[in-house]
Amino acid sequence: HHPARNRLRDVGAVVVFDERQWAGAWQPVRPDTASHAGNGRVGAERTGARVGERFPDLAFVNAEGRRSHVGALRGKTVVVHLWGAWCPPCRQEMPELAELHATMQSDPRVAFVILQVREPIAVSRRWAAERGVRLPLADSGTDADESRLRRADDKRIEDRELADVFPSTWVLDARGRVVFAQRGPLHGWPAYV
Repeated sequence: HHPARNRLRDVGAVVVFDERQWAGAWQPVRPDTASHAGNGRVGAERTGARVGERFPDLAFVNAEGRRSHVGALRGKTVVVHLWGAWCPPCRQEMPELAELHATMQSDPRVAFVILQVREPIAVSRRWAAERGVRLPLADSGTDADESRLRRADDKRIEDRELADVFPSTWVLDARGRVVFAQRGPLHGWPAYV
């Protein structure tokens, strides 16, 4: 067991967790400005879905029916999750993600943006309701024929530019930078509290 590399791992049926190392894993990552020149300006910050990049400012309609965007949540730790009821690994993961949300929903420093991809929000919400999965499902505005997510500036970004597989999850720091990225399902979400 090397604590610097094995902050959280599964050994048989037991989760091994090194609490001393965990806090350091969530510190904001500062990208090398020389290698992330963004839009040609020296020192500009790169936008993207990799650790150290500023996550795209996706627009959505929140679970209460109000328009919002990822940038409006700056100052909070934000969990952004892309999923679909059509996706078997997504469906399998949702109950554990709901457990994580239930544990953290009362913390005003944390926000969840759970966006459906490639299906209407009504399909996603119906699937969750039928299975008793309680999550604040936001509407990405996509449907079965639309794979482009809307940004706050009304431009579109292909969902596959962010995620090559579904589900995909990112944790953003208070400045909107990616500090954790998970492509594919992650089991043991409640351990991440």
